[in-house]
Amino acid sequence: MTDWQLPQQGLFVTGTDTEVGKTWVSTHILRTLRPLTAQTASKSTPEKVENFAGKNFKEAPLICARKPVASGATQVGEHLLSEDTQLLAHASGEPTHQVTRFQLAPPISPARAAQETGLDTRLPQLLEACKAPPNSWTLVEGAGGFLSPLGADNTLNADLAKALNLPVLLVVGLKLGCINHTLLTLEAIRHRGLYCIGVVINDLTGQGDKQTVSELRTLIDPPLYTMPHGQPNSDWPQWLASLQLMGEKRQTQMRDNM
Repeated sequence: MTDWQLPQQGLFVTGTDTEVGKTWVSTHILRTLRPLTAQTASKSTPEKVENFAGKNFKEAPLICARKPVASGATQVGEHLLSEDTQLLAHASGEPTHQVTRFQLAPPISPARAAQETGLDTRLPQLLEACKAPPNSWTLVEGAGGFLSPLGADNTLNADLAKALNLPVLLVVGLKLGCINHTLLTLEAIRHRGLYCIGVVINDLTGQGDKQTVSELRTLIDPPLYTMPHGQPNSDWPQWLASLQLMGEKRQTQMRDNM
Protein backbone atom coordinates (compact mmCIF):
# COMPACT_ATOMS: atom_id res chain seq x y z
CA MET A 1 0.00 0.00 0.00
CA THR A 2 3.03 2.27 0.23
CA ASP A 3 2.73 3.30 -3.41
CA TRP A 4 -1.00 3.97 -3.22
CA GLN A 5 -2.10 7.51 -4.01
CA LEU A 6 -5.08 9.81 -3.88
CA PRO A 7 -7.51 9.16 -6.74
CA GLN A 8 -6.71 10.99 -9.96
CA GLN A 9 -9.74 9.61 -11.79
CA GLY A 10 -13.17 8.68 -10.51
CA LEU A 11 -16.26 10.11 -8.86
CA PHE A 12 -17.26 11.52 -5.50
CA VAL A 13 -20.78 10.27 -4.81
CA THR A 14 -22.79 12.43 -2.44
CA GLY A 15 -26.45 12.96 -1.63
CA THR A 16 -28.99 15.58 -0.71
CA ASP A 17 -29.60 13.69 2.53
CA THR A 18 -29.04 10.40 4.26
CA GLU A 19 -30.96 7.32 3.07
CA VAL A 20 -31.37 8.58 -0.50
CA GLY A 21 -29.66 5.57 -2.09
CA LYS A 22 -26.01 6.64 -2.52
CA THR A 23 -24.72 3.12 -1.98
CA TRP A 24 -27.45 1.65 -4.20
CA VAL A 25 -26.38 3.93 -7.04
CA SER A 26 -22.66 3.43 -6.31
CA THR A 27 -22.90 -0.36 -6.47
CA HIS A 28 -24.66 -0.17 -9.84
CA ILE A 29 -21.89 2.09 -11.15
CA LEU A 30 -19.21 -0.32 -9.96
CA ARG A 31 -20.98 -3.38 -11.37
CA THR A 32 -21.40 -1.65 -14.71
CA LEU A 33 -17.76 -0.59 -14.98
CA ARG A 34 -15.95 -3.65 -13.61
CA PRO A 35 -16.41 -5.80 -16.75
CA LEU A 36 -14.45 -3.16 -18.67
CA THR A 37 -11.51 -2.99 -16.30
CA ALA A 38 -8.25 -4.55 -15.26
CA GLN A 39 -10.02 -6.95 -12.88
CA THR A 40 -11.43 -8.68 -15.97
CA ALA A 41 -8.86 -7.57 -18.51
CA SER A 42 -8.60 -11.02 -20.04
CA LYS A 43 -12.27 -10.80 -20.97
CA SER A 44 -12.21 -7.19 -22.17
CA THR A 45 -11.88 -6.38 -25.82
CA PRO A 46 -9.50 -3.56 -26.87
CA GLU A 47 -12.55 -1.59 -28.01
CA LYS A 48 -14.15 -1.80 -24.58
CA VAL A 49 -10.91 -0.78 -22.87
CA GLU A 50 -10.54 2.21 -25.17
CA ASN A 51 -14.15 3.29 -24.72
CA PHE A 52 -13.83 3.28 -20.95
CA ALA A 53 -10.28 4.44 -20.56
CA GLY A 54 -10.27 7.24 -23.10
CA LYS A 55 -6.95 9.08 -23.23
CA ASN A 56 -6.31 9.12 -19.49
CA PHE A 57 -5.19 5.49 -19.06
CA LYS A 58 -2.57 3.45 -20.90
CA GLU A 59 -4.49 0.29 -19.99
CA ALA A 60 -7.81 -0.67 -18.46
CA PRO A 61 -7.93 0.88 -14.97
CA LEU A 62 -8.54 -0.94 -11.72
CA ILE A 63 -11.96 -0.09 -10.29
CA CYS A 64 -11.87 0.80 -6.59
CA ALA A 65 -14.48 1.84 -4.06
CA ARG A 66 -13.77 3.94 -1.02
CA LYS A 67 -16.12 4.97 1.79
CA PRO A 68 -13.54 6.21 4.25
CA VAL A 69 -15.82 6.21 7.29
CA ALA A 70 -19.14 4.52 8.05
CA SER A 71 -21.21 4.45 11.23
CA GLY A 72 -23.89 2.02 12.34
CA ALA A 73 -21.59 -0.97 11.81
CA THR A 74 -22.42 -4.31 13.44
CA GLN A 75 -20.13 -6.81 15.10
CA VAL A 76 -19.20 -9.69 12.78
CA GLY A 77 -16.78 -12.00 14.51
CA GLU A 78 -13.90 -9.86 15.77
CA HIS A 79 -14.63 -6.94 13.46
CA LEU A 80 -17.17 -4.19 12.96
CA LEU A 81 -18.75 -4.24 9.53
CA SER A 82 -20.96 -1.67 7.85
CA GLU A 83 -23.68 -2.86 5.48
CA ASP A 84 -22.77 -0.12 2.98
CA THR A 85 -19.14 -1.27 3.09
CA GLN A 86 -20.14 -4.87 2.41
CA LEU A 87 -22.20 -3.85 -0.62
CA LEU A 88 -19.44 -1.64 -2.05
CA ALA A 89 -16.76 -4.28 -1.46
CA HIS A 90 -18.84 -6.95 -3.16
CA ALA A 91 -19.43 -4.66 -6.15
CA SER A 92 -15.77 -3.63 -6.50
CA GLY A 93 -14.26 -7.01 -5.65
CA GLU A 94 -12.11 -5.62 -2.83
CA PRO A 95 -11.68 -6.54 0.85
CA THR A 96 -13.96 -4.58 3.16
CA HIS A 97 -11.04 -3.12 5.14
CA GLN A 98 -9.72 -1.49 1.96
CA VAL A 99 -13.10 0.03 1.12
CA THR A 100 -13.74 1.49 4.59
CA ARG A 101 -10.89 2.09 7.00
CA PHE A 102 -13.05 3.53 9.80
CA GLN A 103 -16.13 1.45 10.67
CA LEU A 104 -17.94 2.70 13.76
CA ALA A 105 -20.70 1.07 15.80
CA PRO A 106 -22.85 3.99 17.02
CA PRO A 107 -25.79 4.53 14.60
CA ILE A 108 -25.24 8.28 14.52
CA SER A 109 -23.31 10.63 12.25
CA PRO A 110 -19.74 9.46 11.56
CA ALA A 111 -18.42 12.66 13.11
CA ARG A 112 -20.19 12.07 16.43
CA ALA A 113 -19.43 8.36 16.35
CA ALA A 114 -15.71 9.09 15.95
CA GLN A 115 -15.80 11.62 18.77
CA GLU A 116 -17.51 9.12 21.07
CA THR A 117 -15.13 6.26 20.22
CA GLY A 118 -11.97 8.38 20.17
CA LEU A 119 -10.96 7.52 16.60
CA ASP A 120 -8.94 10.06 14.66
CA THR A 121 -10.97 10.75 11.52
CA ARG A 122 -9.77 14.24 10.74
CA LEU A 123 -9.43 15.25 7.08
CA PRO A 124 -5.83 13.99 6.62
CA GLN A 125 -6.85 10.56 7.93
CA LEU A 126 -9.94 10.48 5.69
CA LEU A 127 -7.79 11.34 2.68
CA GLU A 128 -5.36 8.58 3.58
CA ALA A 129 -8.30 6.17 3.69
CA CYS A 130 -9.25 7.18 0.13
CA LYS A 131 -5.92 6.18 -1.41
CA ALA A 132 -5.89 3.47 -4.08
CA PRO A 133 -3.36 1.75 -6.34
CA PRO A 134 -1.95 3.72 -9.29
CA ASN A 135 -3.91 3.43 -12.53
CA SER A 136 -7.18 3.23 -10.60
CA TRP A 137 -10.60 4.66 -11.26
CA THR A 138 -11.95 5.27 -7.76
CA LEU A 139 -15.49 5.85 -6.60
CA VAL A 140 -15.48 7.64 -3.25
CA GLU A 141 -18.78 7.67 -1.39
CA GLY A 142 -19.53 10.10 1.40
CA ALA A 143 -21.89 9.62 4.33
CA GLY A 144 -25.12 11.54 4.68
CA GLY A 145 -25.65 14.75 2.75
CA PHE A 146 -23.05 16.96 1.10
CA LEU A 147 -22.86 19.32 4.09
CA SER A 148 -23.13 16.62 6.76
CA PRO A 149 -20.28 16.35 9.29
CA LEU A 150 -17.97 13.48 8.39
CA GLY A 151 -14.78 13.70 10.46
CA ALA A 152 -14.05 13.89 14.17
CA ASP A 153 -13.00 17.53 13.73
CA ASN A 154 -16.37 18.27 12.04
CA THR A 155 -14.86 17.96 8.58
CA LEU A 156 -17.80 17.98 6.18
CA ASN A 157 -18.43 15.71 3.22
CA ALA A 158 -17.92 18.90 1.21
CA ASP A 159 -14.43 19.34 2.66
CA LEU A 160 -13.42 15.83 1.62
CA ALA A 161 -14.88 16.33 -1.85
CA LYS A 162 -12.96 19.60 -2.22
CA ALA A 163 -9.70 18.00 -1.11
CA LEU A 164 -10.12 15.11 -3.57
CA ASN A 165 -11.26 17.42 -6.38
CA LEU A 166 -13.10 14.62 -8.19
CA PRO A 167 -16.23 15.19 -10.29
CA VAL A 168 -19.30 14.98 -8.06
CA LEU A 169 -22.30 12.77 -8.71
CA LEU A 170 -25.35 13.88 -6.72
CA VAL A 171 -27.95 11.31 -5.64
CA VAL A 172 -31.42 12.64 -4.85
CA GLY A 173 -34.25 10.71 -3.21
CA LEU A 174 -37.48 11.28 -5.13
CA LYS A 175 -39.70 12.60 -2.34
CA LEU A 176 -41.45 15.74 -1.18
CA GLY A 177 -38.96 18.62 -0.88
CA CYS A 178 -36.33 17.11 -3.13
CA ILE A 179 -36.38 20.04 -5.59
CA ASN A 180 -35.30 22.45 -2.87
CA HIS A 181 -32.74 19.98 -1.50
CA THR A 182 -31.30 19.43 -4.98
CA LEU A 183 -30.95 23.11 -5.79
CA LEU A 184 -29.38 23.88 -2.41
CA THR A 185 -26.88 21.03 -2.75
CA LEU A 186 -25.93 21.99 -6.30
CA GLU A 187 -25.34 25.55 -5.10
CA ALA A 188 -23.08 24.25 -2.31
CA ILE A 189 -21.13 22.12 -4.81
CA ARG A 190 -20.64 25.12 -7.13
CA HIS A 191 -19.67 27.34 -4.20
CA ARG A 192 -16.73 25.04 -3.50
CA GLY A 193 -15.55 25.18 -7.08
CA LEU A 194 -16.45 21.56 -7.75
CA TYR A 195 -17.98 20.13 -10.91
CA CYS A 196 -21.26 18.22 -10.62
CA ILE A 197 -21.06 15.72 -13.45
CA GLY A 198 -24.63 14.46 -13.09
CA VAL A 199 -27.69 14.02 -10.89
CA VAL A 200 -29.37 10.67 -10.22
CA ILE A 201 -32.98 10.82 -9.06
CA ASN A 202 -33.60 7.64 -7.10
CA ASP A 203 -37.23 6.53 -6.92
CA LEU A 204 -37.15 5.18 -3.38
CA THR A 205 -40.64 3.67 -3.31
CA GLY A 206 -41.60 3.12 -6.94
CA GLN A 207 -44.35 5.69 -6.50
CA GLY A 208 -42.36 8.88 -7.00
CA ASP A 209 -43.95 11.90 -8.66
CA LYS A 210 -42.81 11.95 -12.30
CA GLN A 211 -43.80 15.61 -12.56
CA THR A 212 -41.14 16.42 -9.98
CA VAL A 213 -38.52 14.85 -12.25
CA SER A 214 -39.78 16.87 -15.23
CA GLU A 215 -39.65 20.07 -13.20
CA LEU A 216 -36.12 19.35 -12.00
CA ARG A 217 -34.94 18.90 -15.59
CA THR A 218 -35.91 22.50 -16.30
CA LEU A 219 -34.14 23.84 -13.20
CA ILE A 220 -30.70 22.22 -13.23
CA ASP A 221 -27.76 22.16 -15.63
CA PRO A 222 -26.13 18.74 -14.94
CA PRO A 223 -27.46 15.71 -16.84
CA LEU A 224 -30.24 13.96 -14.93
CA TYR A 225 -30.95 10.24 -14.76
CA THR A 226 -33.99 8.69 -13.12
CA MET A 227 -33.19 5.47 -11.29
CA PRO A 228 -36.39 3.37 -11.20
CA HIS A 229 -37.27 1.50 -8.03
CA GLY A 230 -35.38 -1.81 -8.07
CA GLN A 231 -32.83 -1.43 -10.85
CA PRO A 232 -31.59 0.96 -13.57
CA ASN A 233 -33.05 1.12 -17.05
CA SER A 234 -31.24 -0.49 -20.00
CA ASP A 235 -29.74 2.88 -20.98
CA TRP A 236 -27.77 3.10 -17.70
CA PRO A 237 -24.40 2.03 -19.24
CA GLN A 238 -24.76 4.62 -22.01
CA TRP A 239 -25.55 7.34 -19.49
CA LEU A 240 -22.47 6.45 -17.45
CA ALA A 241 -20.32 6.47 -20.59
CA SER A 242 -21.56 9.96 -21.44
CA LEU A 243 -20.63 11.15 -17.94
CA GLN A 244 -17.13 9.69 -18.33
CA LEU A 245 -16.71 11.59 -21.60
CA MET A 246 -17.97 14.81 -20.01
CA GLY A 247 -15.54 14.38 -17.14
CA GLU A 248 -12.62 14.02 -19.52
CA LYS A 249 -13.67 17.14 -21.45
CA ARG A 250 -14.03 19.09 -18.21
CA GLN A 251 -10.55 18.09 -17.02
CA THR A 252 -9.08 19.11 -20.39
CA GLN A 253 -10.80 22.51 -20.13
CA MET A 254 -9.50 23.00 -16.60
CA ARG A 255 -5.91 22.19 -17.69
CA ASP A 256 -6.22 24.57 -20.65
CA ASN A 257 -7.36 27.38 -18.34
CA MET A 258 -4.48 26.93 -15.89
